Amino acid sequence: MRNILSIYSNCSMGGMTTVYKNRIADSPSDRHHMVFKNDFGARGVFESYENARVDIADKGRLEAFVKYAYSTATYDEVRITSLPVIANILLDIAPDNVVYEFHSSTETILKTEVDILNLDKLKHIIVPSLYLQNIIVSMLPSECTVDVKVLPNIVDNSIFFQKQSNMIWDFRKESIPLIWIGRFDKGKNARDFLRALSLLPESYIGLLVVSMETEPERASSFMADVVSYRLDERVHIMMNLSQEEIAALYSYVSGKHGVFVSTSLGESFGYGVAEALACGLDTVAYDVGALAEREPLAGCAYSLVDVGDLSALRQEITRLHDSRVLNRV
Repeated sequence: MRNILSIYSNCSMGGMTTVYKNRIADSPSDRHHMVFKNDFGARGVFESYENARVDIADKGRLEAFVKYAYSTATYDEVRITSLPVIANILLDIAPDNVVYEFHSSTETILKTEVDILNLDKLKHIIVPSLYLQNIIVSMLPSECTVDVKVLPNIVDNSIFFQKQSNMIWDFRKESIPLIWIGRFDKGKNARDFLRALSLLPESYIGLLVVSMETEPERASSFMADVVSYRLDERVHIMMNLSQEEIAALYSYVSGKHGVFVSTSLGESFGYGVAEALACGLDTVAYDVGALAEREPLAGCAYSLVDVGDLSALRQEITRLHDSRVLNRV
């Protein structure tokens, strides 16, 4: 049994919570202690796991809390993400146990973190894809000896798998649903999803699964775009769904011959795409980051198009739908 300390900024319904939750489920013999800087309502995700402990060290107490935690327990490994200053503090205490993780797809953020990290003491870096490994290695000084290892994120196949949906959704009976997942930030690029939807026949509707938004201006801007593209009656927004609810929605969309659509401008792994494909849901995405490393199941279609090519995006969506209908899959 290993004792693992993981430290990250936000305890939210975003990607890192999924990373941690799936690791905990995949290694029940290990004990996972997670410390977050901010509480954004995702503590309940970990409540059913006896091998997980969650602490929130808010209001500027993170540094002191981490030092205290490390002094009162024995950890086999300390994994730190997006907090290079905290990593440097622990590198002074226990350099052999510290592992730094990169999960962002934004190169300016990655470079800032690399520049802050004490690379003379850091020995291990973890990234979720070959794509991100290449980026991080290119940013390290030539004399740096830190090991950069690919540890792919885990998809929970007890939740995300091909199945019939038995949930009832309040959408138009004859509609063709397209699902998009993310936040209303520029990187996830919801605007291009709306643009593509506006080019499709009115039978197509957009189902947007959105994580908790802390910036009302972004949500307001998105709603203005919905009105601008005259999609008021064709867009449905669902907030903070559980993984089980998202998997059920994927199965519903697949049963309706719909498509998962990713208009993200950068992906270090691509959890949404990976989980949709695991459910057998046909997927169209912009060809960015690590998405070319994802693999569809047999009988499931996966198509990548150039960023910003809305015509190709629209064509692939209709092609995949029409192919499903033609073959009665």
